[in-house]
Amino acid sequence: MAGLLEKYDIDINEPINFDIDDSNSNYLASFEKLIIAEIINFEDDCLKNKLIEYAKSYAKDKKKNIELILLDEAEVKKVIDYGINEYIRRNKNG
Repeated sequence: MAGLLEKYDIDINEPINFDIDDSNSNYLASFEKLIIAEIINFEDDCLKNKLIEYAKSYAKDKKKNIELILLDEAEVKKVIDYGINEYIRRNKNG
């Protein structure tokens, strides 16, 4: 499925400070990442660049790590069509 998606990891690149009390070994560290997925026409470079810029700006402003997943509209439509055709094929035979 080459060409189905592009993935961008946008990290805030700030050190994470943990205040750990050594007398208590029961502590929990956590990591959060916001995942944004959009279906777009890959030929629309302007929209793709705007979404990447927005994700970078959002990550910086909100101090959040972002994973941006862009799915190619044409390929997504093919996957949906293949699924529908397979569903129809299986129901005709059984």
